[in-house]
Amino acid sequence: MSPVDLSLMGESVQINPPSQEQRETILSTKLFTPSIRADHVSRPRLTTQINKGLDKALTLISAPAGYGKTTLVCSWLHETNTPNTWISLDEGDNDPSHFLQYLLTALQKVVPTIQTEMLSTLRGPTSYTLLLSTIINEISKCTAPFVLVLDDFHALHEQPVLDFFSSLIENAPSSMHVILISRTDPLIPLSHLRVRNELVEIRADQLRFTQDEIETFLSKVMTLELTVTDITSLQVRTEGWIAGIQLAALSMQDCEDIHAFVTAFAGSHHYIIDYLTEEVLKRLPEKTSTFLLRTSILSRMCGSLCDAIVEPDPNNQFNGQNILEELERKNLFLVSLDDTRHWYRYHQLFSDVLNRYLENLYPQLPSKLHKRASQWFEQNGYITDAIDHALMAGDLDQATKLIEQNGVLLLIRGEGKAVLKWITVVEPLSQTHPWLYIYKAWAYALSGDLDRVDGMLEKAEELIFPLKPSQEVKIMRGCIASARAHQANLIGDAYKAADFARQAIEVLPDVDLVSRSLRAVSTSLLGDATLMTGDLEEAKRAYIESARICQAAGDVHLTIVINSNLANILVEQGVLCQAARIYTDTLSLATRPDGHKALIAGRLFVELSQVYYEWNQLENAHQYAQQSLNLCRQWGNMDLQAVGFAQLARLEHVYSHSDEMQAAFQAAEQLVNGYDLAPRYFIWVMSALARLQINQGNLERATHFIQKTGIDMDSKAGASEIPYLLEPMYVTSMRLFLARRKFNDALGLSQRLLHQAEAGNRIGRVIEILILQALAYHGKNDKEQALGVLDRAILLAHPDGYVRVFLDEGEPMAKLLFQSKAHQVGGSYLPKLLSTMSIESGQALPNNQLLIEPLTKRELELLALIEQGCTNQDIANRLVISIPTVKRHISNIYSKLGAKNRTQAISLGKELNLLG
Repeated sequence: MSPVDLSLMGESVQINPPSQEQRETILSTKLFTPSIRADHVSRPRLTTQINKGLDKALTLISAPAGYGKTTLVCSWLHETNTPNTWISLDEGDNDPSHFLQYLLTALQKVVPTIQTEMLSTLRGPTSYTLLLSTIINEISKCTAPFVLVLDDFHALHEQPVLDFFSSLIENAPSSMHVILISRTDPLIPLSHLRVRNELVEIRADQLRFTQDEIETFLSKVMTLELTVTDITSLQVRTEGWIAGIQLAALSMQDCEDIHAFVTAFAGSHHYIIDYLTEEVLKRLPEKTSTFLLRTSILSRMCGSLCDAIVEPDPNNQFNGQNILEELERKNLFLVSLDDTRHWYRYHQLFSDVLNRYLENLYPQLPSKLHKRASQWFEQNGYITDAIDHALMAGDLDQATKLIEQNGVLLLIRGEGKAVLKWITVVEPLSQTHPWLYIYKAWAYALSGDLDRVDGMLEKAEELIFPLKPSQEVKIMRGCIASARAHQANLIGDAYKAADFARQAIEVLPDVDLVSRSLRAVSTSLLGDATLMTGDLEEAKRAYIESARICQAAGDVHLTIVINSNLANILVEQGVLCQAARIYTDTLSLATRPDGHKALIAGRLFVELSQVYYEWNQLENAHQYAQQSLNLCRQWGNMDLQAVGFAQLARLEHVYSHSDEMQAAFQAAEQLVNGYDLAPRYFIWVMSALARLQINQGNLERATHFIQKTGIDMDSKAGASEIPYLLEPMYVTSMRLFLARRKFNDALGLSQRLLHQAEAGNRIGRVIEILILQALAYHGKNDKEQALGVLDRAILLAHPDGYVRVFLDEGEPMAKLLFQSKAHQVGGSYLPKLLSTMSIESGQALPNNQLLIEPLTKRELELLALIEQGCTNQDIANRLVISIPTVKRHISNIYSKLGAKNRTQAISLGKELNLLG
């Protein structure tokens, strides 16, 4: 993908997307469908049962460890080639955000319109319901059936996760079938599914290997030939438990008296595991058994990690990757986690046994092994694993060091919950480690627990106070200020947020990745804060600087947001062409490897739609609005959906599609009433809806929309400053005043708005205010002022091609534009506006009807006689009227044309095609 080039006021910012190697490996391993051996045992009695249940919502495969649950499902998928997606669950998936991340990523494989960006709109319980509805709706659109498999479902126990998944099952579309693999019955409403006949259950009794299956497994997979008597005996003693059978088979491979072994084989599962593990390990080469025991502390492993964990005999060559591949060939409970055979894990049951055996034989060794694992993970950039292993080693100092060194980056990556968990474990050390309090404060702020932020930051400041000045102290102080800026932004205190953000930027050095990342965050926070106050130049500078810093980190998502913010500022400043280029270039960043747009592209599309609407390129604007809505529905972003529907309503109104306009209008209104939209989106949508009501003459309803934003409609209260975010609604209030012919009120409000917009260099807003001001002056019959103000608006609109801001004011603006032509104001851009207006109105313009007050038939006759050079007496004689009547008609003509004498009236008449 090519980088995006942002050229803003001479500044150039380039962001390159991260490479595939930069992505986390562990995500793909959790979503990898385990492979099966070519010589696996086919179990048609069970696969038939799975096939028969595909028309139901759920298949539950529930049995204790070692019953072949996962292997059965993998075998069935392999044999039937059924489209599927797989998630291997673990304890970490009790975090709703982690669970949903994996769920959405897995579903995206079979339903491409589902994307992980949907998570960014979660703001509370309501949004989880919305996300669920979005997922179900997208799956419903998928006509091709598929299977969603969740392995190790017993790992889930947190109620929010279970409730979400229960609702997904209860409302699952017919195209999706779910298979749960669990050691215990899941805590979901199975009884409801049973009553509705939507559940198929396969349990331990059914999973037990039959005598024929045991014989096939021993002969085909383990290459052992047992007598029928020994097979029967083994079946009885293991009760068909395949893990026990496999362990027994491993022991029998080098056993001289298999019959004696089988005869002696007895006891509980716990005893069998311990006994057979010892037998297996004893019969393996010492190098292999040592490898198994020492690597059993790992939840996943690769060759180089194993090399670091296991201390080999200097006299023997050792290669971890070769041993892993050998173990896989020998079927020693090793599971491949990827297609390249790089990452592996042990079967959980086997790992537990090895761990217990390791602890019994070498009680001091596990902590040393965990330390080695922590060091390897740290050196290879897997910081979360490094911290986990340091804690399992009991090395609180090392864990604290890792948390302190990497906490900023972990928080940026969204690991706030994990950071809090780790800090809780190392809590005894926090009294001498201010970083821990800083990270806790950030984690609380990011989770919305703002009441606990100040206490953590104050404690950190107490610990920092006696320290000697250093780069680290500066970074800590900068991080504290940045946290306070974020907190202030969340509560809407833009000025305080900006102060803290500037303080953070000032104190933070530029020395390493952590300090630079904090500078990027702080600078972006400054942009957010200053934008809320209307200081566009300061916000733009902040975003450009933040984008520069993000370039090194390759944060594509944040870059897209920053680019969008920058382009929005340019729109406010009236630089539409440059804004459109940034929107378009940034869309390339929002393109996935498969060519589809990421969901965040929905934001860019609706912003492009608004620019193309202003250019009167309505077909493009309509297409972009639809693309935005399609993506934002999948995303679940209510803010942008509301904007998209309001934008669509504007377009349908221009097309005179009343039914489509009303549908889009109602959709936007429902979103405004049903969700707590972000302030800037809320104001924009309410302004657009109110304006549509004004256009349709529904002034009372328009007033309702305006008042719902809580603004002061008293235009005479000129002393107070209008908040920047509310400006669009006040501009709409001007339109309401004009519609009610309250021209003085409109002009009073326009002066306040114009002063602020000019001071802030918000040229787009200045153009709009000047246009409304011109209409107000013309309503007062002050043509000179009206044409002067309109002339300025046209000159400002020309460079970047503003069109709809004129056209949307309808017939009053059309008449004023033709007056401008007659009086030779508006420069070279006026003919384009007149031509566009003529095309849109569908009539040959200009004509008499486009005067503010058209000339009467008699007045047109008089104007023609004036052109012929007739005196007042000649006109009176020709028309058989009195001289006073002639003078009255001429006075009316002058007034309507804005002429001061006969010569000017003739000239204006010719300009307006009123003379033959």
